[in-house]
Amino acid sequence: MGELFSHRWDFLPLITTESVDYDRASIGHIGGLTEARKIAVLAETYNLQMAMHGSPDLSPISHAANVHLDVSIPNFGIQELTEFPEEAQEVISGGPVVENGYLNVTDRPGLGTDVNEEKAAQTTFRRMYPPVVRRKDGSMHDW
Repeated sequence: MGELFSHRWDFLPLITTESVDYDRASIGHIGGLTEARKIAVLAETYNLQMAMHGSPDLSPISHAANVHLDVSIPNFGIQELTEFPEEAQEVISGGPVVENGYLNVTDRPGLGTDVNEEKAAQTTFRRMYPPVVRRKDGSMHDW
């Protein structure tokens, strides 16, 4: 539960009432790694595990951020895996790799991804899902 939440306060009632076993956050919806880490800390306090959202509507960079968070928190539970199409991999290379049934980060710098800006400029963006809804202040909320 939680992949459509937009900040930690949405998770708080689920965490404090122990209504779920896994908090399923989406780094792209909640504001990045810092907010995801704060949610993981809150969940750990109640012995809840994290299950980061990793569906195809995320980018390879977001997916790499998920896996880096996973390996840095004590209450990692499970990671949803997305295998991106070849076109996406031509624009954004690197990221987590599957080895012997495990999803691992690489030893490349940062999140382990590189953006081919020349290829990105030649690529036409195709939206796969409904648009993200933004408030007047620029913050996102559920559609």
